[in-house]
Amino acid sequence: MNNYHSIFRKILWRVLPAALLIIWGWVEIGTSFGVFSQLLVGLLLCFLGILIIAPPLSELAAEMFSFIYNPTAPPEQNVLTGEEAKKSYEKRFAELYEISVREAQRVDVYIEMIDIAFNEFKDGNRALSVLYKGLKVLQKKEDREAMSDAFNKAKAGIRLKIV
Repeated sequence: MNNYHSIFRKILWRVLPAALLIIWGWVEIGTSFGVFSQLLVGLLLCFLGILIIAPPLSELAAEMFSFIYNPTAPPEQNVLTGEEAKKSYEKRFAELYEISVREAQRVDVYIEMIDIAFNEFKDGNRALSVLYKGLKVLQKKEDREAMSDAFNKAKAGIRLKIV
C-alpha cells in the first residue's frame, strides 16, 4: 500500500517555507559582496530550507523504490533449513568417504571432507581423523602437503575452494 497522498500533503505544507528560506538565502549570498557574515547567513538559510523539505522528499524516494527491498517476500524454495542442510552434508561426507575408500590417492576428496568437517560440522576431531587417514594413505609428498595446507586453512576458518 502506498502513502503518496500523505507524502504529497507533507511536501505541500513544507514547500512554501522551504522555498522562502532558500530564496532569502540565495539573495543574501548574492548581495554579500565579500562580507563573510552575510555569506554565512545566506548559506545557513539555504541549508535550513533544504532541511525543511528533505524528510518528505526522502520519504517519497523510499516509497518509490520500495520494490527493491521487500521484507514480506517469501523465502527462496531451494534454501535448506538447518536440519536438512546437516543431513545433506552428512550424506555428502559419507559419499566422499566411500570415494576415499575406492580411490585412496585422490587428494581433493580428503580436502573436501576436511572442509565439510571444519566449516559445516564444526568438528575439528573429525577433520583431524580425515587428515591422519589422508597422510597415511597418500603416497605423493605434494598431495600430503596440499592436504596439510588445506587443513590449516580450514582450521583458520578459510573456506576451501574445491576444484
